[in-house]
Amino acid sequence: MFDVQQFDERLLQHTQALIGKTNPDDILAKLASLLMELGAFSRVDVVVFDRAYPEGDVPKSAPQRQMSLARRAAQNGRARRAKAATQALPLKLGDNMLGMATLELRPGQARPSKAEWRFFQALAGVAGIALDQAQERLRLEELSMRDDLTGCYNRRYLFESLEHETALALRYDRRFSLLLLDLDNFKAINDEFGHLAGDAVLQAVGGLLLECLRGSDVVCRYGGDEFAILLPETAKPQAELLAMRLHKALSRLRLRFARKRV
Repeated sequence: MFDVQQFDERLLQHTQALIGKTNPDDILAKLASLLMELGAFSRVDVVVFDRAYPEGDVPKSAPQRQMSLARRAAQNGRARRAKAATQALPLKLGDNMLGMATLELRPGQARPSKAEWRFFQALAGVAGIALDQAQERLRLEELSMRDDLTGCYNRRYLFESLEHETALALRYDRRFSLLLLDLDNFKAINDEFGHLAGDAVLQAVGGLLLECLRGSDVVCRYGGDEFAILLPETAKPQAELLAMRLHKALSRLRLRFARKRV
């Protein structure tokens, strides 16, 4: 067990290690590793919820992210782990719960002292701050890659994705397809019904494309009324079939403006 007399010095050291990471998964892995090392536990499970919840109001839903570490001696079956004593260490930010660390004691291991537990709580608090910062950074990065109107990716992200898929295709002989589409008579809609109606059309089209495609596909608003769809691991015949299905789905799309349908 670490020397609790060096509380401030050790906490500063580990704070720098946690805050310096920008990926939530890396933060979870580092926290689990530190808890395993400092507490000499047989197993550490760290989960992060899909969002922050008020304390005492966390639903029994699957976590968004999870990291588990276990010593070899503790991997001898579920029954043995079920009988082991555990302690729950919350990952909090203010009054909200971001996640939870479950610490499994080794057979015969004493529970952490008050001083040791206070250190673990401080460490979990630092991890909570680091996770919040990392998730906010990812959210802002995601927003910077999205078209504000349609929610599709923007042109910049399309070019980055194309460069990535092209490199994979050249190196590993993999295939991808690219679909381009625009809306017929879109200018007439703007002229007759106004630009707000045109925006509603673009939003509806973008939403339909996102709904019809796989999570791995990249749907982008290329510009104006033009959209691009990048299809990883998709050969030309499959892309052609998808294009026909999208054409049919779009042809059935109806919106009403000023008591007229478009």
